[in-house]
Amino acid sequence: VKAQNAKELPPVALRFFYSAHATEGDIKGFDEELSKADVFISEMVGWNIEDVNLRNTISRGGLSDDERANAMLNFLPGSFKKHVLDVLYGSKISVMLIDIPADNPLVGRGTAILDSMKSDAYASSASSLEGALDAYRSLAQEFALVQRERETYMLQQLVPKLRETVDSNTALKEKNPLKVLIQLGIAHTQIYTRLKKTETNVTKKMPSDLFVFDYFGELTRYFYHDKQPNKTLVERAVLQKKFLDMIDSLNVPVDQQNYVDRELFCRRLVSNLRDADVRRILEKSFDGQRHGFPQERLFAAIDEFPATKKEFKEFYTRVTK
Repeated sequence: VKAQNAKELPPVALRFFYSAHATEGDIKGFDEELSKADVFISEMVGWNIEDVNLRNTISRGGLSDDERANAMLNFLPGSFKKHVLDVLYGSKISVMLIDIPADNPLVGRGTAILDSMKSDAYASSASSLEGALDAYRSLAQEFALVQRERETYMLQQLVPKLRETVDSNTALKEKNPLKVLIQLGIAHTQIYTRLKKTETNVTKKMPSDLFVFDYFGELTRYFYHDKQPNKTLVERAVLQKKFLDMIDSLNVPVDQQNYVDRELFCRRLVSNLRDADVRRILEKSFDGQRHGFPQERLFAAIDEFPATKKEFKEFYTRVTK
């Protein structure tokens, strides 16, 4: 961070740690990166001051065994977030957050979009499949805009929050450089790209394994970069979401790994279908009078595709053992 933009800050070295952020397996190499840091910034939408205080208390090792166990009840076993906090415990690293806090309107906008997709509300005024697809496409476009505004907010907060953190910990003023580790999801690499244009001491660590976005993630990335996705990508994104709904309707047990497994499974299931087959399933399952995709019509639609139905049954059997 350049000195003229960061009065009273020592030289700063920014290090980005990019990965998926669902399970412990996504965090390969994080422990080593954190051990080198003076300040840690994690991705966290909708945070409040209690979240910051808890993470700094954990970093100081300031919880009894019972208090620590109680705090961890809010995080699923095997989850990315729980692993981060376990590694952070007793590290004495200062923690700060620059993501959008709970009172930022972007939180509500983003939540409303995701809720609409989850409940089929986007199709509530659609009497045709085309209307439902157009509505879904518009939501993905709006979500991409929210993410762009969110990343701009994070960049604007970086220097002021660093200054607050340094002011509250005089030992940080002596660091040269002050090493700041920023952990973000793989979808937010544009923050690094934007900083790299003006800063020299900015580096990143990317995951060593190939990362596969779900179809909704692909859609939003198109819109984020002001590109127009084709109609087929929208259809695949909708069908992947409907396959996930089918799994949910069967009360499949959910832990953090199961959640990831089913996302990848539904992505693969859709990717194995031809464009025409994706379209046919959507056409057969959409109900214009009920403005959505009723579960019974979805199950009936995949009856025409024995391979898809077989994979679905095998997955269900595997995760419910």
